[in-house]
Amino acid sequence: MGIEMIVVLTSVSWLILAGLLAHWDCMFWPSQMQGLRYPEGFPFVANGAVWGNLLIIPFVLFIVGKYADEWNGRAIYGMLALGMMLSYSVFQFVYLRGKFPDSLAGGGLPISTAGWMMMIYTGAVLAALGLFYFFSKPTPSDILWVLILLAVYIPIANHLPLQYLRKYYYMPWCPNVFAEETSPLRFIIGGEIAVVVVTIIKLLL
Repeated sequence: MGIEMIVVLTSVSWLILAGLLAHWDCMFWPSQMQGLRYPEGFPFVANGAVWGNLLIIPFVLFIVGKYADEWNGRAIYGMLALGMMLSYSVFQFVYLRGKFPDSLAGGGLPISTAGWMMMIYTGAVLAALGLFYFFSKPTPSDILWVLILLAVYIPIANHLPLQYLRKYYYMPWCPNVFAEETSPLRFIIGGEIAVVVVTIIKLLL
């Protein structure tokens, strides 16, 4: 089994374990969160970041993993440290300040057990992307595939599909997050711009 498949299987297994912990904390299903007296919020099963990490990021990691032989220990540890700091900052200054209860954090809730796992996961993914863009020599096609996958991932992770479904299906537990918060839209716009810019720079170098 190649390093690519090991990374992918580790990614999926980590998410499954986080889901089990969210279920243990009664924050996996909407009904569980409502039972905890949170009429609106984002349960684990409806969290956009969870679905993006489950459906999109494994493909990104498969591509990134092909270049693992090009990384040295110093680069790996450096990117891991940076990725974890960035991930913790996002949870601390964005997630925790969200207005709605979340299975990971926010809405007055602390970072949950599943949230800590997702924070570590996010840090590892950011580290892998850093290694891909700054310490690898990928083919142009792989660079473009990562661009496409991340461009799809960003709106999913920021609840855009869920907000679209909310217009057509009765989901009283689902908050109208774009009407109440500005951070999801900022992350979508900023994230898309950042991915395009770093892709252009990588292709030109």
